[in-house]
Amino acid sequence: MNQFGGNLAGPIVKGKLFFFANYEGLQQKTTLINKLNSTPSAYVRSQFVASMQPVLAQLEPLPADCTAIPAPVSCAVPGYTDPDPVNGSDLVYAPSALPTTISENSGAVRVDFDATSSDRVFGRFTIDDGLTNQTYGPNQGQIAPEALLNLYGIVDETHTFTPTLINELSVAVQKFHSDTNSETPQPLVGFEGFFVNLGSLPGPNTFNQINDDTTIDISDNATKTAGRHTIKVGAQIQFNHLDEWLREQQEFEFGSFPNLEQNQPFVLSKLGFPGFIGVRNSNWDVYAEDDWRVNSRLTINAGLRIDTNTVWDDIDNLQQNFDYQTQSFLSPNKPLYNGPTVDVAPRLGLNYDPFGHGKTVIHAYYGLFYLPLQFGANFVTNNPTYQSYSVNAFQVSLAYPMANPALPAGTQNVYIMPQNVKDAYSTNWLFGVQQEVARNTILTVNYVGNEDHRMQAGQNFAGVNLNPANLVNDNNRPFSGFANEILESDELSGSYHSLQAGIRHNVGKLNFEVNYTWSHTINDFVNFLNNFSDPYDPAKDMGNGDGDIRNNLTGSVTYNFPEWKGGNRFERLVVGGWQTSSIVQTRSGAALNPTLTGTFFGLPSRPDFTGIPVRLPHGSWPTGVYNVAAYEVEPGYNGNPGDPTTLGNVPRNSLPGPGFFQWDFSAMKNFPVTQKIKVQFRADLFNILNHPNFGNPGNMGICNSISAPSSSCGGATPTNPAYNLQFAEVGQTIADQDDTLVGSGTNRQIQLALKVIF
Repeated sequence: MNQFGGNLAGPIVKGKLFFFANYEGLQQKTTLINKLNSTPSAYVRSQFVASMQPVLAQLEPLPADCTAIPAPVSCAVPGYTDPDPVNGSDLVYAPSALPTTISENSGAVRVDFDATSSDRVFGRFTIDDGLTNQTYGPNQGQIAPEALLNLYGIVDETHTFTPTLINELSVAVQKFHSDTNSETPQPLVGFEGFFVNLGSLPGPNTFNQINDDTTIDISDNATKTAGRHTIKVGAQIQFNHLDEWLREQQEFEFGSFPNLEQNQPFVLSKLGFPGFIGVRNSNWDVYAEDDWRVNSRLTINAGLRIDTNTVWDDIDNLQQNFDYQTQSFLSPNKPLYNGPTVDVAPRLGLNYDPFGHGKTVIHAYYGLFYLPLQFGANFVTNNPTYQSYSVNAFQVSLAYPMANPALPAGTQNVYIMPQNVKDAYSTNWLFGVQQEVARNTILTVNYVGNEDHRMQAGQNFAGVNLNPANLVNDNNRPFSGFANEILESDELSGSYHSLQAGIRHNVGKLNFEVNYTWSHTINDFVNFLNNFSDPYDPAKDMGNGDGDIRNNLTGSVTYNFPEWKGGNRFERLVVGGWQTSSIVQTRSGAALNPTLTGTFFGLPSRPDFTGIPVRLPHGSWPTGVYNVAAYEVEPGYNGNPGDPTTLGNVPRNSLPGPGFFQWDFSAMKNFPVTQKIKVQFRADLFNILNHPNFGNPGNMGICNSISAPSSSCGGATPTNPAYNLQFAEVGQTIADQDDTLVGSGTNRQIQLALKVIF
């Protein structure tokens, strides 16, 4: 990894015009070695029919010692059952190296102009341009370039009318562009096994998408000081333009190697749409606030904000709403919902010194904050041309290559927007005390709370499916004309309560700070990749939030060693002048949610308690902490959404996951070379104790499979127990899950750096 950069500043016109410029660059390369990568054997490849030759041409080369037919035993993948072992294993090892390169260039330019004693103008432009080339597979073109570009420009003018009246006017433009693509052959077509391991097969990255978002912001703010009052009033207009293109691609899934060889796919999935879709809206906001210094001990802040948000609309009239009552689409020329929405948000805060000596402060606030309606491409996909869907061999005759078949009747997913939808809002409050407990030592204790109301389903969270199928057999929908009917309702809610305490000491060369938070998050914000356990009543998923971390403690200390000016040259050079710091972080685990089955397509239903203790007596991570026998299937479980048998008595997110602990240390010293040049040396030690920090378990399902009606896990065989014996087992560290290379959650790492400052 290489990091570099520099700053340059100075006057353009003395006393009038000044500039500042900054540049930072990053170049990084990492390589993932996949020793367990597997690929179809030489025999399988020899059986590809003529129509599959383009696929064969994209496969990675076989390892030099695995090209024979039959494949040598040393090349075979253990555990793979070959239906025709005469020709050797169909699946052979092919270890692969998957490099990722990152290039990022960012910079900023600012110009300040003192036009007159009453007028000051500044302009700022920033750019962050990055390109990541990630090799996600060993086959032809399996490199995903991701280009990210952030541009921001602002011009700001401040005019002083009088010493007590100032006005600031600004115009800003922000542009975000992202382009994720694949270097595989065009058109984008992928191949994989249908719940069977066929090795690494050719195909593009999953999402090949372009986003072009532009925001134009115009704001004006006036500040007036009158006696004990500082009054601020302002207005803001924001224009939002969102453009998105998910490139079209296909994926063929095969049930076996013979199916792959003979071009007999079982599933064809179509993803993406033919071109850009664009949506627009605007926000018109005004506010007023007053900082009132009642006396030397009490200050009150009161404010009011009024927001008006126009209806999101697409420029090509592609989006259309769906009417649940009539089971029909509404006109694309009709707005999706009634608008604009108008939000009124009051705020109040205070600071009070009860004794008047400046060592005790009581502070409190209450505020109402609105979140404007969020929007995506869902309602454009109500048009079948823009919908992503799958068909199987029972519905359509499939073979590669082929055009996308028509969407089969009764399989289209549709999206519903309530006609009178309201913006989500949060109420926030705080009450706390700051106390100087010793000289230069401050203790702070706060109670912080938050309640969320009318949060929007179907965007950041799961949508409410008004036409759900049976959770086990995927049949018996209430309406046969369509598949899932997703309501983006404004009915989700949640709360957050916390006790936050901290102590800070700053004196001389020693600074330290310790902060502790106890918190509890409760909501029904089901992850957008999952489903509500009862789609007819999302409130039944009210429970601990996904990010519910009860205890969080951090501590940091910084000490600057003296320069040792009275010491000899060796003491001054080696011992004196070091700046050292250390950080300790520890927290309890995030929430885990036991369900009936826990695969990617697992059932959202939760089990019942059996009465057996949940925690194993001597359990420890990464395995064996929770007892799967503590849970059972609800008696008479039938898989029908909303039926009482599908709702176990285990609450959502009822278990804590692995905790976190890390101790880091750093030291830095500047070594003078000349009067104007110095060399800075820095050493960073991450996770000094090499403490393993595990990620959350990947499978929280108590059953490997289940059938309905049932009162127990199903599908048990001597080699496939009914109960999931890998229940709540951890497979990765936090760093592995988050793709973190340096810093939080990694194993022990030492990073050394030299910087020349001139």
